[in-house]
This record gives sequence, C-alpha cells and structure tokens, in this order.
Amino acid sequence: MVQPNDLQFCSILVDFENLFFSLKNYRPDLTAGQELVHLLDKLRYKIQEEYGYLPIMNRTYADYQKDYEMADVQGDLQLAGFEPHFIHSKPSKNSADILLSIDAMEMVVLREDINCLVICAGDSDYLPIIRRILQYGKQVLLCAFSFNMSGDLKRQVGEPNIIRLNSLLPKSRLVNTGLGFQDEEVDFGPEEMWLFEIDNDEERLLRVVLQEHARHEREVWVGPFFRDIVPNEAELQHLSRFEIQNVIDRLKGKGVIRVRKVPGKPHPYSVFSINFNHPCVREIVMAAEV
Repeated sequence: MVQPNDLQFCSILVDFENLFFSLKNYRPDLTAGQELVHLLDKLRYKIQEEYGYLPIMNRTYADYQKDYEMADVQGDLQLAGFEPHFIHSKPSKNSADILLSIDAMEMVVLREDINCLVICAGDSDYLPIIRRILQYGKQVLLCAFSFNMSGDLKRQVGEPNIIRLNSLLPKSRLVNTGLGFQDEEVDFGPEEMWLFEIDNDEERLLRVVLQEHARHEREVWVGPFFRDIVPNEAELQHLSRFEIQNVIDRLKGKGVIRVRKVPGKPHPYSVFSINFNHPCVREIVMAAEV
C-alpha cells in the first residue's frame, strides 16, 4: 500500500463510449452503463493504492445520447469523480480519440504536477498520443478490456503499465467449458435424453448457433438470430420460421440447447444456451477445431 506522503498526481481519461459498447457485447448479463461507473470508481482506488497516483482530473468522452444507458449515468459519473465530455459521433466513428488526445497534451504541457496519464481505451487510434506523452517523460497507464486491447498499445506502454479492466468486473455466471461459454445454472434435462441423435435440420441449425457463439464468445441472442442471421443463412433457407421454431423445440427436447430469459433494460431478452457437454455438440465443435 502506498503511503499518503508518497502520492503523486494523475489524470484518468476515458473513451467511455468505446468501453461501453465493448462491455455491452462482452457481458450482456450486465447493465453496461452502471457497471462502467462502478468499474471506474474501483479503478480510481486501484491506481491510488497500487500505483501511488492520486487522480485529480478525470474525464469521460462519449456521445451520451447514443444509448439510453449512457445518458442515464452522466450524473453518476460526476458523483464518482469524472467529468463527462460530450462528443459528436457517426455510426461508424466517434471523435473521442481526438478530444481525449487534445486534453491529454494540454495536461502534459500545462500541468507539471500531473506525472501520469491514465488512458482508458484499447483502440490503436490512441497510439500517437501515447507515444507523445511518453516522449514528454510522463508515465502512461493503459486500461482496457483484454479482448479489446490493441497489441501495439500493449507493446508501447509495457506490461507493468497495463490494467485489464476485466479484473474489476463481477464474476460472470458463464463458465468456459473448454469448448464454449455456458451458464452454470442452466438445466439441460435428464442425460438419457442426450442419447438421441439429431437429424440434418437440427444439425444445420445447431452449427449456425455454434458459429454465432464462437464469433461473439457469449450466449446467442434469440431476437437478433432470427432477425439478422436466419434470413441470410443459406443452410436454413429451405426452412420457414415455423419449421425453424420446430427444430429448436426438438433440440431443446434432446437437451442440446435451452432458450432462457435474462434480465435487461428496458426489457428482459432471450438467449440460446448451448449444452457443451452434449455428445452431438462436442462432436461438431471438436471436428471444427481439427
């Protein structure tokens, strides 16, 4: 633990929009906006306790109107010691990196009392500003989710200066079975039902669900699956919506998948939970890895 007399000052600059959507995709079981506020609050104390820096100028950058969860937490961010800065964004790009970089350089040049800049973002767009901060002799701490952290950024700041934000999140009920992520509390029914073979249509649909699971590394959302995946999936074109629902029911009866509701805002939503202990699932996944 760092003693109070040893403290130096730092500034925490957060690409809130980037972290928000990363967290929303990575952990759909969490309310991303509120969880990020809690995470940033924990981060402030972690930096003070473990690195010896007292955060004195903390800012977040986002187009807060882009998602109601972001809009709702602006007041909470201020209470947590962060000053929300509004940026304009386009569907594929926001200007957070520009404003954050300008503020960072201003602090480097004008605030001699700030010894460290904490950059909360994993995008390689931040490589130029991080290099410039280091050239001015300031320390940089890089904070991001490990699944969304640029390798160039990691090499630039070095492992001792990296804080993986995953470690500050609450534990997920999703466990890694070695083949995929599965909710540890889902009941897939009696194992004797798992012995029934699946037919061709059931296998086709299961393969598509598994592909989506592998792509996102989480449970597959039912609504987007029917809306975005099914109409464009050649393997399922010969099946009507009713027939696909019938296939899903058969897979549920054989203990291959479950459809369950999970809490969400403003409404709960449904996800496919896959039984990675089922012999048919294991056979497909292991064959794909060969």
